[in-house]
Amino acid sequence: MCRQAVWRSGVVQKYKNKISYVIDSGYQLIFYLTVFTLFFLVCNSPKGYAIELTKAERAYLKKKGTLVFMSQTHYPPFEFVGEDGDHTGMCIELIRWIATEFGFKALFTDSSFQEAQRAVLSGKADVLTSFFFSDKRDKTFDFTQTMFEVPATIFVSAQRPDIKDITDLKGKVVAMQAGDYAKEYLELNGINCNFNYTKNFAEATENVISGDADAVIGDEQIVLYHVFSNNLTQQIKKVGTPLYVGHNCMGLKEPGGALLSIMNKGIELARQKGVLSQIQHKWLGVSFSAEQTPWFFFLWPYIVAVLAAVALLTALVWFWNLNLREQVATKTAALTSSEKTLRTILDASPLGIGLSEGKIITWCNSAMYKILGFQDGELIGKSTDITYPDKNSLRESEKVVSEMVKSGSNSNLETRWIRKNGTSFDCRISFAPLQIENKLMVIAIAEDITDKKRAVQQIKSSLEEKELLLREIHHRVKNNMQVISSLLRLQSGKLKDEDAVSVFKDSQNRIQSIAIVHESLYQSETLSQINMQEYLETLSNQLCPVYINSRETINIRISAQDIVLSLDHAAPFGLIATELITNAMKYAVSDEHPLEIEIIASINKKSCIIVKICDSGPGFSHDIDLKQDHTLGIKLVKALVTDQLEGEWHLESAKGACWTIKWPVR
Repeated sequence: MCRQAVWRSGVVQKYKNKISYVIDSGYQLIFYLTVFTLFFLVCNSPKGYAIELTKAERAYLKKKGTLVFMSQTHYPPFEFVGEDGDHTGMCIELIRWIATEFGFKALFTDSSFQEAQRAVLSGKADVLTSFFFSDKRDKTFDFTQTMFEVPATIFVSAQRPDIKDITDLKGKVVAMQAGDYAKEYLELNGINCNFNYTKNFAEATENVISGDADAVIGDEQIVLYHVFSNNLTQQIKKVGTPLYVGHNCMGLKEPGGALLSIMNKGIELARQKGVLSQIQHKWLGVSFSAEQTPWFFFLWPYIVAVLAAVALLTALVWFWNLNLREQVATKTAALTSSEKTLRTILDASPLGIGLSEGKIITWCNSAMYKILGFQDGELIGKSTDITYPDKNSLRESEKVVSEMVKSGSNSNLETRWIRKNGTSFDCRISFAPLQIENKLMVIAIAEDITDKKRAVQQIKSSLEEKELLLREIHHRVKNNMQVISSLLRLQSGKLKDEDAVSVFKDSQNRIQSIAIVHESLYQSETLSQINMQEYLETLSNQLCPVYINSRETINIRISAQDIVLSLDHAAPFGLIATELITNAMKYAVSDEHPLEIEIIASINKKSCIIVKICDSGPGFSHDIDLKQDHTLGIKLVKALVTDQLEGEWHLESAKGACWTIKWPVR
């Protein structure tokens, strides 16, 4: 908003200056014309050329080797065979230039117009060098973009007054080059006439001069080239406006494919580089000569036109001034109102906002004065250094501002500022570069964060106290569990019934599994989750001495390195693991082979934890229906899986017992 306010104030002053400038100086119009001219020249200055052949197009040229171009023997100035027997003309020059640019070899051959078309369609030639586009031809040929525009005009003997336009050709003998589009055009327009076909336009023109034909409809540049080259300007004339403007293209057998794309790119590149214009100026720079009229005969219309233009421009400038006055007045009022609104918004902001040029403060809002303890206006013209209590804070800020100016992006900084009364405080500052009227300025948005930092510190201290308390709770719960376990162990020592001792031992192990959970939570960093690998290793190490006489008779492999258990899942899973590991140690041990227990844990794509606990024992008997509760351990496992973990279980007993427990991660 600060940027907009400064910009809008500059716009208001700019409009005021423009009004006085327009009123005081009549050269304002010249100034804008000059600016327009420069803009036009810049927009039309040569640009980079980014036309390149694709990999497929280059491969086509390499495979083709030489491209055969078929042209008309006599169609000057576009294409013809010169006196030295070489092919020349506007289209020939363009194709040679394209061949040089794209690096392919061009072979030129010539024939009559109709024979040239047949050569391309039969595949004897690749490209027809000069071919007018029409809808009828487009059904058989593919056309490139237009190279040259060729108006088709009626030419008659210089002494004939009776033929003025196309309607006067009815019943007349019209000479034209065989295969030319003019015949199709006359038929489409319902002009019934007799046709005198010739090999080329030069022959058709000669037939008109000799009286063998009443008129010739010819491509203007070709007929004019013949007329001027043979000094026939007094014997023939053109009448009416052009019947149509032909689009002179290159023709290819349909479909043109890669070759059509190559030719189009060559023509476009020639157009961008000005080669097409150079060729046209070279060959068509001669105007149709006419009887010269004294120069002063045309002077008076120009004088009238100049006077009318001056009068019109004067009126336009006058009306423009009136309109500009109204527009500027309206915009000035709107900008003034907008600026007032923006200043009100900026002053109402609770954040301090300031603007500086170099290190000199140029503007501040009310909140900035309040934060720093100054009266309105006291900071203007002062150095930004007065806001820093020591050199270290100042150097840190200067470094941030310097990097911000170099990168052109916003920067943030937390530092100490000092008030007018000498007290310092914590402050968060956002810096941003601002370009105003070619001046680099810096906008700073400041916030007093003393209270926030104090609150954060209080919250941090409170969290540390709660964390310490929670650790102590886990520690005491673990100790209480161990006390209960010890009591059970002492009590079982007085029992003589083996079944009762086994029950006490199982209960002791279950309590111990929960105690390990609290011990792991007490030692963890988060206090809310434990590592499954570490937990299972600790649990198995405590269970082994209880059920296994020799450590060498059991081998436990655990693979759960990346799995963590939440506080809600740790205790029920610990009881499940205790039951299944204990069951394997009690019933799967054999004197013949060491007991193998393997525990594998993973997380699938559906965010479910899958734990497999398998042993190498004999497994469960087929007579046992696990769906029916038959032991406390099985009841406990099933209840914990379905009720506590909200999961599911599966048992395979082909080669030992293999439990699969799956539950969703929450």
